[in-house]
Amino acid sequence: MANNDEPVDVPARYSRVDPWVISSDTDAEVAFLTTVFNGRETPGSRMLGPDGRIGHVEVELGDAVIMLFDAQPDWPPTPSHLRVYVASTRDTFDLALTAGARAVTQPTDLAFGERVARVRDPQGHLWWIHQRLEDVPAEELAHRFANPSAQAVRGMVAGATPRHRGVPIPLRRRQPRPLHPTADDNRATAGNKPPGQAVSRDRCRLDQKALIQGAGAPRQ
Repeated sequence: MANNDEPVDVPARYSRVDPWVISSDTDAEVAFLTTVFNGRETPGSRMLGPDGRIGHVEVELGDAVIMLFDAQPDWPPTPSHLRVYVASTRDTFDLALTAGARAVTQPTDLAFGERVARVRDPQGHLWWIHQRLEDVPAEELAHRFANPSAQAVRGMVAGATPRHRGVPIPLRRRQPRPLHPTADDNRATAGNKPPGQAVSRDRCRLDQKALIQGAGAPRQ
């Protein structure tokens, strides 16, 4: 049994949990993150596959790291759901719309002391945009949430049918995926490595990612 009290060695820049964002056009997603959230592409993090698609790139938003890569043409949409804290929900919301996002929920003040809005970006990812307004004591929070109007407002912000570029995404049961890559996956990955190329840690990371993509491509 794993001991959750044991120290975990996390590489510099990363946290215990970092999101993957899979897009049909990762380059456009990086541009959106840069424009709307003042993101910064990590120098040297972008790696291209043999077909020219982005196999890996990282964008830093403050102290957070988002890892991204291009979807394969035959994959179904894989929209991410992400929360981001900003200085002004209204300003960021307006900037996102200018950058091509679609409004999902207008900026709304919620009982737990935050102003929240939601947008669907041009690649189909759903962003919860949060601005911290006040620290609410636990006793006051319970009192606020007992108010039916607060519950209704929260439901308006939290509830939505999953959509990709305005089209509802059918929710289907996913088939179990293998825990380990198959021999075919290993051969396919090995065949993508140019002969004589030194095996760096970044190269190993890209190879491991190819295994993950090959063994567990998104399914509906």
